[in-house]
Amino acid sequence: MAETPKGTRKMSDTEVGDSWVDSALVWKKTFYQLLILGVASTATNWLTQSTTIWIFYLVVTILLIWKTTSQISEKKEVLEIISLSEGHPWHDSEGTGKASVFVSDSNLEWVKLKTNVRVIVTKDPLLPRWILREEDIEGAIIARWDQKPHENFIPLLNMAQALADAQNRSLDSEDPIEEARAREDVGESLLEREWEDTEPGSTNYKPGALLRSFKNKDEGE
Repeated sequence: MAETPKGTRKMSDTEVGDSWVDSALVWKKTFYQLLILGVASTATNWLTQSTTIWIFYLVVTILLIWKTTSQISEKKEVLEIISLSEGHPWHDSEGTGKASVFVSDSNLEWVKLKTNVRVIVTKDPLLPRWILREEDIEGAIIARWDQKPHENFIPLLNMAQALADAQNRSLDSEDPIEEARAREDVGESLLEREWEDTEPGSTNYKPGALLRSFKNKDEGE
C-alpha cells in the first residue's frame, strides 16, 4: 500500500485501533472454547475408550485457530485503509493541527474526506465493485474498491470523521447537536397547532386539511 499522507498515521498503528481489534480478547475466547472442548473430549474418550474423539478435537482446534486468525486479520484490514492526521483525537501524538481523515481506494491512493461530511457505501450498478460516496447514493464519489468493505468500516469511518469535525470546531461555535435540540425545544408542537375546519365546498384547505376532507368524504360514503 502507498505511503500515508505526510503527518498522518494508519488507524491500524494507533492505540484506538489496537483496542478496536482487541486480538487478546479474541484469542482468549478461542482458548476457553478449546479448553471446554478438550475437557469434553477427555470425558468422552474415558467413557468410550475411543481415540477418534481426539481426531475430531484436532480438526476443530485447527478450524478455530484459522477462524480467529481470519477474524483478527479482517479487522486489521479495515484499519489499514483509514489514516488520521496529527490533530485527530485518535492519532497517537500531541499534535494540535487540523484533524483530517483519509481513506485509501483500490488504486492505493489516499483521499482526504471533506469536513462535515458523512459517507456510505453503494454497489456499482455496472461493474463488480463498491463505491464510497458522500452522504447518500447520489453523493460525490470518494473511492472505489473491488471488494465490499467490512460491515464495521462505514460506522468506524463516520465516527472518525465526526471526531475530526468536533476537534476542528472553534470553542465559540455552536454544537450542531445542541442547535438541533434547541430547535426542538422552541419548535411548535403538533398538539398546539390550530387546524382549519373542513367545510363542504371550501377550496382553501392546507394539505393536511385537504387529506382529512377526502377521508371524511370516504367515510360518509
